[in-house]
Amino acid sequence: MSLKLALAVCLISLSRCSSKPEKVQDSKVFMVIPLSCYNNFFSGKGISSACLVQIFSNLISLAMVTFSFYSRVPQIIKIQKNKSAAGISMPSLVSDTLSYYLAITYYHKMGHHFIYWGENLLLIFQVAYIAYLMFQFGEISKNSLIRYLAMVIVIGGLIILNFIPMVVAQACLVLASTAYISAKITQSAKIISVNSSRNLSLITLLFSAAGGVIRVLTLLIGTSDLFVQISISLCTLSSCILFVLAFFYRNNPIREKSKTD
Repeated sequence: MSLKLALAVCLISLSRCSSKPEKVQDSKVFMVIPLSCYNNFFSGKGISSACLVQIFSNLISLAMVTFSFYSRVPQIIKIQKNKSAAGISMPSLVSDTLSYYLAITYYHKMGHHFIYWGENLLLIFQVAYIAYLMFQFGEISKNSLIRYLAMVIVIGGLIILNFIPMVVAQACLVLASTAYISAKITQSAKIISVNSSRNLSLITLLFSAAGGVIRVLTLLIGTSDLFVQISISLCTLSSCILFVLAFFYRNNPIREKSKTD
């Protein structure tokens, strides 16, 4: 199923991916005020209604970046409280991490402001800690944790050192969307496999789904990048589906875990 979704995302964005990437002009003052609006105000032209809408959208985006630091905290607390990470999919965490890194690469390379991709950076640290808790409670081996952390460090280093060429920037968002959707499908399959979502935090899943909806709305206002809008919309849909599935399985006892995950 994830392969079909990957193909769908690629088909939607085929014409965009085949064109030469063009960086967007995304200059802002105090992180939320578009430079053109700032200049118009101090030149005596005032602030238009379009500028006010843009500033409001940017404020919401900035709030999301700030709030994202806490978005996976309920999941971390639930694992620690239950002293179990059974039912949480490690492949899903890997796909989530890849999607965050790829999204950072796309947004940064294409010139989008930090407020459009900053939450991805904060989420990487939280997902890494969840992976550590999975090791601590015996859900993954030490070697699995080391391989995961090595991936986090290596990919992060490539981005920081700017080793990823501009020519692949477009493909990064296609892959990011595919990885994110794959993560939700993998976690959904894990829920069905163990017949329970008892160790999953519904609050975290709700934050993810609601945050996606808000992100779609702010992107519709804040950027004309149709490629970004479609990609985030598909990711949001997958988050909503996972939340609904976890809600219905929330009270089921956990079936004997599989050692293959």
